[in-house]
Amino acid sequence: MSEKWKHFNERKKQYSILAVMGIIVILSVLLVFLIYSDKKVVEPVSNTVKITNNTTTVPTSTEEPTTTMDLSELKEINSEVFAYINIPGTNIDYPIIYDENEYYLNRTIEGEYDYHGTLFVQHYNTNTFEDRNTIIYGHNLIDNTMFSQLHKYEDEQFFNEHQKIHIYMEGKNLTYQIFAAFQFTDVHIMYQYKFENNEQMQDFLLDAKDMGTQMIWDESVKIKEDDCIITLSTCANGNQPKNRWLVLAVLNREV
Repeated sequence: MSEKWKHFNERKKQYSILAVMGIIVILSVLLVFLIYSDKKVVEPVSNTVKITNNTTTVPTSTEEPTTTMDLSELKEINSEVFAYINIPGTNIDYPIIYDENEYYLNRTIEGEYDYHGTLFVQHYNTNTFEDRNTIIYGHNLIDNTMFSQLHKYEDEQFFNEHQKIHIYMEGKNLTYQIFAAFQFTDVHIMYQYKFENNEQMQDFLLDAKDMGTQMIWDESVKIKEDDCIITLSTCANGNQPKNRWLVLAVLNREV
């Protein structure tokens, strides 16, 4: 075999290897893109913080949490952490960031890029949970983390059996009762409703009932003039991913 032919075969093998490697890279990028773009928001640690490779571990919360929580370790990681949420019956068990410009939409509390993001409250609210309606945002992801399990509240039996939300802050613990879950439009709620008085609160609740779909609403829960609620917001499932899936709860106990 001539040296020229040997050289040709060697180059052919090299090109084949490069082509295979190129296909692998393209398929890997496509897989990451599909995982990330499948579901996303606008939108743990049990009682012990466990950080591994800059990622907070996510246990499943199936029992009542303890009545106290020390946030100091989380605050050492990021001073913008101001609260922690736990929903029994789900794996929603995460810190909450006070986020001015959606920086944490795709970042961990350590500030590292991660499509899971971090649960956050925008600066349209205060970071006290004393507003008439505080909105907490989180991603709806294919791996069933962050706020994905809010969609469990599409099931009426689950809704009726899991109506508590616990929020821990420095110096106080808050317990909320879930009273509604539904799909809503992609309107920015804090732009549309000012929540400066009870009339504006009732306008929001009435619009929610009028425009919401897949709705479960506990009519036995009455929102009074001085009540504070929280709205948990994530992406809707199905063919309208720009819509929001909302879970509403009212504060009923403070420790």
